[in-house]
Amino acid sequence: FGKSFGIKYHRFLVFGGLFSAIIYCAINYQSIRQFIFLLAVPLLFQIGKGIKVEDEPKKIDTFLKKMALTSLLFSVLFGLGLVI
Repeated sequence: FGKSFGIKYHRFLVFGGLFSAIIYCAINYQSIRQFIFLLAVPLLFQIGKGIKVEDEPKKIDTFLKKMALTSLLFSVLFGLGLVI
């Protein structure tokens, strides 16, 4: 399908998960602290922009580690927001 489809698919997955988390917290709202996971959003945008700009697969591969760590941060912050 190519790079263009890959970028669209990546954005769909990332922002679909983000949107789902926001909806979940809005439905089960208890305090503003639940939305602490939004601190990871600038990193998600930065990675998405970097993936779109790069043309070489090897350079795009460097974003894999960043994306994995950002996903971990997002998950930890989401869980922390539910607990506190």
